[in-house]
Amino acid sequence: MFPGEMDPRGAFLDIQAGAGGTEAQDWASMLLRMYLRWADARGNLWIGRRRELATIAHAARATYATVEAMRADDMLDDELLAPGVLGAVYVSAIAPAPRGAWPLGVIDEYAIDDAHLLEYARRAKTAEGFARYLDEFVRKRAAQPA
Repeated sequence: MFPGEMDPRGAFLDIQAGAGGTEAQDWASMLLRMYLRWADARGNLWIGRRRELATIAHAARATYATVEAMRADDMLDDELLAPGVLGAVYVSAIAPAPRGAWPLGVIDEYAIDDAHLLEYARRAKTAEGFARYLDEFVRKRAAQPA
């Protein structure tokens, strides 16, 4: 996907129909991508009260999720969590991404990093500043071993 030094690194892919017409919009809508709090070892996703995600996942050809944490238990066995679970049958792949919402926060996990968001906004005002931000906070982290 990337030439040279970026080749072995991971990438985020955002599929947008743009001005591609009805066929492009249909194809883009066939994929569901989301960031969620938990997944369990059986492949279930906790979506909480966001039931529209379940409706979209049922209609999508593929559903991909990154999650804050993996749980060892089966969330469908938990009476409190089960109503907010999207069953594994609708999930194509899950990628754990601890602190993946940072610099935004996750309730009861970590707070929003206001100082970092302000720094991002300051740097993103120019192409050069944004490039420096990517070098320092995105590319450098991607190059570090997991």
